[in-house]
Formats: sequence, C-alpha cells, structure tokens
Amino acid sequence: MSGTAEPTWSRPPPAVPSSPSLTRLGRWGRWLFKGGGPVGRAASAIFDASPTAMPWVDEVPRDDFERALFAKARELEAQGVDRDEILKWFRGEGVAHAKNKAEDENKEKKKSSARSENVRISGKTNKKELCEVACECLKNRGRHATYQACVAEKLRDRYYDPKSGQHPAGGPRRPMSPTADGPRPEVSYKKGPDDKYAPVESQTSPGMPSTAPVVRGAPRPDVSWWSGGRLTEIWEMKFPTTDGGVDGQTDAQRAGRYRDIAQDQSIGRSHNDRVKINTIDVKRDCKCEADS
Repeated sequence: MSGTAEPTWSRPPPAVPSSPSLTRLGRWGRWLFKGGGPVGRAASAIFDASPTAMPWVDEVPRDDFERALFAKARELEAQGVDRDEILKWFRGEGVAHAKNKAEDENKEKKKSSARSENVRISGKTNKKELCEVACECLKNRGRHATYQACVAEKLRDRYYDPKSGQHPAGGPRRPMSPTADGPRPEVSYKKGPDDKYAPVESQTSPGMPSTAPVVRGAPRPDVSWWSGGRLTEIWEMKFPTTDGGVDGQTDAQRAGRYRDIAQDQSIGRSHNDRVKINTIDVKRDCKCEADS
C-alpha cells in the first residue's frame, strides 16, 4: 500500500460519538471524569501503568496496512471513541488482514508452482531436450507430414496447459500462462505499429500465441524458448533429407528475419541478455542412436 489513502477495512471503524455522554453531567461532571479531574487522572495513570496498554500505543506495526490501522485507532481514540470499541475493531481488522495476507501468499505460491512445473525437465539443457524430441520424431513422426510438426506436438504435450483445449496440429492449445517459461513451437512474429517484431497473439486469448498455421508477413521460427517470462532463444531445427542431405535455410532465415526478431525482442536488455539464435542439425548434433 502506498501513499496516504486509507486501506479498505473489512468492517467500518466505530463511529465517533455525536456528543460526549458526559455532557449530561454538566460542567462539574466533565471536569471530574475527564483528564483534568481526579477520576480522569486516576484512569489515565492506570492505563499508562497497565501491562495491557492499547496495542496501537504499545505495539509496533509490521507493514503498511498495520501502520494505517494503528494510525486510525489513534485517531479514533483522540476523537473520543470508546476504547473497548476501538480495540474490538482493531483486533478484527488485524485478524482479517492476516487471513488475506496468507491467502495472497498461498495464491502466489500456487502460481509460482504452476509456472515452474513445466519449465524444463531436470538435468537437460534446451538443446539436449530438443534433440531428444527430434530423435523420437525421426524414428516415428506418426501422422505428421514433417518432422518439425511432430516436434511441435510433443513440445506442446510436455509444456502447454492440458486444460487449454486442443491445438489444430495436436497437443494442448496454449502455454500455462502468457509468461510461462519453456518452448513455444511455431510462434509467428509480425511487425507492429512501432515497426518492431512481436509475437502474433490469439484474438481470443490476449498474451497467448496465435495457433494460426500461417500469418501473412509473419516469420515463424521452429521453436521460441521463453525464460524469465520472455523470449530468450530462437531455435531452427534441420532434419536429414531422403537424399542424404539436410534441410536448407528458410526464406525468413536467408532474409535475416530471425535476426530482426531477436534484435527487436532484445531492446532494453544488456548485451549478455539478448535473444540468441540457434540451429540444430539433427543428424550432426543429436545422437539419435544412443541414449540422449
């Protein structure tokens, strides 16, 4: 909580009395019971000496909410509100705040767990994992016309949200969240009004990559890898061809489009934190005959 605005209380603070009840006693009664009179002085002395002094006087607030709560309690006391009423309200607000704080922390832990569950298979580098999947598809690409389509489906199965529906090319439809870490196969990038490349987003799920197989004027690397909630690596995967060769460069590669995407997505980052472009020659770089 910042600034000087009061937080939203779970219950309204006790009301300030319209007029002190002691007014009915007359001027003598007010002097007798208020701070200047003997009864008032005695009561103040008891409160000051008591080991159970009011918490907004005796305790130390631990966060912004409690600082506002303590200040409000002192304000109410200065306005003549009954201390017992203030204490009852004060304790109730403290309990409500502690409960809300615990719930917020629990929600954040769950979000963090969901983000980390599918970040990476333990002990594998990104390249090693992509090789592992490539080798599986090289052995059996199933119903897919290309090896890369097979790789894309397997990566979605590993990393995407199983509750997000079915992708047209197989596997779940969406990442775990708009900023979820891990690979995102076949993400399209297009220049926006600022003339910079950015991922093409779903029209129905903002922040999520579009599932459209082809977007006019939008290069589509084989794999985009997110880390720390943002693009960090672009991967192109080259499979062996039937004539013993290997897949060639795409038109987007030859035109330097992936380099442009990497530059635009690296704006504002340090040199060591820029988006990296990588290529895997599956035949040369992946040991598909051995355990990977």
